[in-house]
Amino acid sequence: MQKIDNSFMKRASLDIGHPGFKSPGQTAEKMGRPVETAIGAYCSETQRVAVISLFPERLRGLVGELTARCLDVLVFHRFDPAVMDGLPLELVVIDAAAAAEAGELAELQAAVADTRSRARFLWLVQENAPAADLANAETIVWPMPLSDAVQWVEELLSAAQAEAVTTPVATANGNSAVYTFKDLTLDPKKMTLSRGGKRVEVTKTEFELLLLLMQEGGAVLTREEIMDRVWGSQYFGGSNVVDVHVKSLRKKLGDPAAAPIYIVTVRGVGYRLADE
Repeated sequence: MQKIDNSFMKRASLDIGHPGFKSPGQTAEKMGRPVETAIGAYCSETQRVAVISLFPERLRGLVGELTARCLDVLVFHRFDPAVMDGLPLELVVIDAAAAAEAGELAELQAAVADTRSRARFLWLVQENAPAADLANAETIVWPMPLSDAVQWVEELLSAAQAEAVTTPVATANGNSAVYTFKDLTLDPKKMTLSRGGKRVEVTKTEFELLLLLMQEGGAVLTREEIMDRVWGSQYFGGSNVVDVHVKSLRKKLGDPAAAPIYIVTVRGVGYRLADE
């Protein structure tokens, strides 16, 4: 019988700060069993992360670190939109560097563009990869120190938790308002967006970004203002996350950046609604 390598689990001290952490000794005492030497953390609460890589072995260390920190980690060789849409995930980590090396980055990006998952995305990219070409994502250069990568994951998960709790609701005279701009209709109460009467599927973040622009009625918003009001003041990611989400939203709206219909880029500043 093959012996399972549990060496990465022998790190209970790393998990003590996690709210779901209970030492094996504490659990054993409650169940009336003799206290044994700790071999890992007991996690009463977890978050779910999917890791996508053509070569999962190269991410073995990262998977081990995340598992040891009370995260449920699912590993896939390829990104399947139907599978991702059906999983209750907080974060998807995508090894874009591996896909680029294999010449399959375009296929991977196309697959991700088809997903309706509300999870956040973290792309592991090659050093000079153009972040603007990756939809709905934060990017980090891979490989990098495991401690730094884990910190990125934890920050994104914290931001996802905050986002799930704080959903902006537009009101007018105490009643829910429906926003319209040209042929766009946005209903904050139903969390729906339509264009010309046809439903447009967007992520929660894209919805909130467009809602913010509509609420401002054409005023220019800096990237920093957008980050603060959509992602929250505790989010520590780069400002390029705004550009990535705007690009993804424009694509879904059929809004070319060179001749914008809905969202205008104010160079060096941020974004505003296009003129009527």
